[in-house]
Amino acid sequence: MQQSNRRLPNIGDGKNHKVIVTDGATVIMADTPENQKEYPQPGSQTPGCGFPIMRMLELFALSPGAVLEVALGKYAGKFSHEVSLFRLIDTLIQKGNVFLADRAFAGGFEMTRMEMRGAHYVLRMHQKRKANFRTGIRYGNDDHAIRLERPGRPKWMSKEEYEQYPDFIIVREVRIRVQ
Repeated sequence: MQQSNRRLPNIGDGKNHKVIVTDGATVIMADTPENQKEYPQPGSQTPGCGFPIMRMLELFALSPGAVLEVALGKYAGKFSHEVSLFRLIDTLIQKGNVFLADRAFAGGFEMTRMEMRGAHYVLRMHQKRKANFRTGIRYGNDDHAIRLERPGRPKWMSKEEYEQYPDFIIVREVRIRVQ
């Protein structure tokens, strides 16, 4: 799959950007002992009723629509592990690429990893954040840049890895109203 990424056409804004999109999905597996062991049923299902569910996350090129990489994992609820699966394959996104994803990927660490690689990103704002377009560097009524502070260190992240992240990044926020 990585060979196909090198051959992708550059598309986007005329500056030779490759647009890489991610999306997660679930797959209902055959009810075999092997699948039950590898992909156990979610706790929300009554034991013995239901099928094993696998979570998968795909990275694909917007043009020509080719799948570049897939990560697989256990299902543990809506949006579970999408970001952790992304961390397994996000090195595919390189300098100059544009990363397009939903709000599950709008966390500070994910955006910072893209910034540290020199990649761009287009994401819907995380539901826990609120934009205040009267602050930051204003470019227009619904367009500004803000300073996004580094979040606290999550339990899964080592202190050494945490220290590699900058104290803040500058993020441009744009509001688009769909009617």
